[in-house]
Amino acid sequence: MNLVSGSEVLGLMEKVRANPIVYRKLLLCAPFISHSLLLHSAGFSQRVPVLTTVLTTPGTALELSTVSLSGSLEIASVPGFHAKVYIACGKDDRDSAAIIGSFNLTNSGLNRNFEIGIQVTGADCRERDLIKRLEQRLTRILLKKGVTQ
Repeated sequence: MNLVSGSEVLGLMEKVRANPIVYRKLLLCAPFISHSLLLHSAGFSQRVPVLTTVLTTPGTALELSTVSLSGSLEIASVPGFHAKVYIACGKDDRDSAAIIGSFNLTNSGLNRNFEIGIQVTGADCRERDLIKRLEQRLTRILLKKGVTQ
């Protein structure tokens, strides 16, 4: 477990983009998500490399609904959603990683504001269990919203 800044979220997304064979899913959960940051800074400007699910607020979901990419991008909204959780789900649970913090997926949240978070990885069995529980909880929310996983 490590303390991290918002820029580590982009690092996690880049890791998934660069090694899609290692990951089965990417969960991006935040109330505010920048369209351009999702596409360009994360390297998803042409293709989403793995199933990527965005869980956000209705307003942000509406803004992101114009995103047109090849690959699998799902967007779901929950009124009042405020959590900021980013999970790279490895095909092998030991490759999974999660970041939980105060940062939105925006330029300000990742680069300008003073934000802090915690990163856990699947290398540690207790952290691996926490990542699984986070994924399960978010998946239950998504299933209630009709997003299939």
